Amino acid sequence: MSKNYAQLENKVISLFPENSLIKYKDKEYLVLISGKPISRKGGEPKTDCYIKIQNTYSREILEYKISCKLKSSNEFKENKVRAERAKEILGTNWEKIISSTSQKLDPVFKNLSLNNPKGLKRNKNGHIVLGWKLEIATKPRALSSELNLSEEKIREYIYKGVNQEEEKKDSFINKIKIKNSGIANYILITEIDEINKPDDVLDKIILIDKHKVEPHYLIFTANTYNIQRNKTDGNRPLAVRIEWEYKNNKLHPNIKYDSPLTEPSKSKNMKNIIDNIFEKHPSIKTQYI
Repeated sequence: MSKNYAQLENKVISLFPENSLIKYKDKEYLVLISGKPISRKGGEPKTDCYIKIQNTYSREILEYKISCKLKSSNEFKENKVRAERAKEILGTNWEKIISSTSQKLDPVFKNLSLNNPKGLKRNKNGHIVLGWKLEIATKPRALSSELNLSEEKIREYIYKGVNQEEEKKDSFINKIKIKNSGIANYILITEIDEINKPDDVLDKIILIDKHKVEPHYLIFTANTYNIQRNKTDGNRPLAVRIEWEYKNNKLHPNIKYDSPLTEPSKSKNMKNIIDNIFEKHPSIKTQYI
């Protein structure tokens, strides 16, 4: 999916070559700047495409800081949320908000199949759940809870990114630092084949201040350890972690809700716990191979 988003962003930018002239609603504009905002410290600013144009007659300058979304996957607003981004969205009490939300789902977590030596459903290999990553979406899931933020704050924090760190706010466009270029002001919801000329983009973009905001949900998605392939979904920050314990010749899950997304709750740490158990009790590991 990220590849498709990159294609969408590249196509939008390609329709506005710098120093070119475009016509829109019978007016002529010069494209002053066109590019993808980049934070030199890493991470993605909320603006995906930055376009600045100038009316060749009135000299009026228009600045479009566009957040691009594919219609087919627009429900997801934040994927694999890290601590820094959680703080930007939820404020200083972000850890408490995530922990209290996840604990409400405790009966659901405990009722899931967490230890699957013979595989489960599409994951045919023996695997163990390490915990759950955090995502934000506009549609609920089995493991989700509504995000308690006002429409205004959802627009400001999730769509515009006003709480981003300064490096993301004042990002670089074509190696030039532009103040607030990473704070989006428009949203584009489309498919790649629906935009083929500048008019298609300018007709479709919606001012974020006028964009209809749906309820948003905190979504918890599993991070598993495929024992046979010795593979996980990367060293992800977990909103909820499982500290597995060897007891009575079996693996037992201890689900932990504290310290979400921070160092104690990295998936690599949870994998190391299991690997240490396997090292001491190799007969357990053979059940998954």
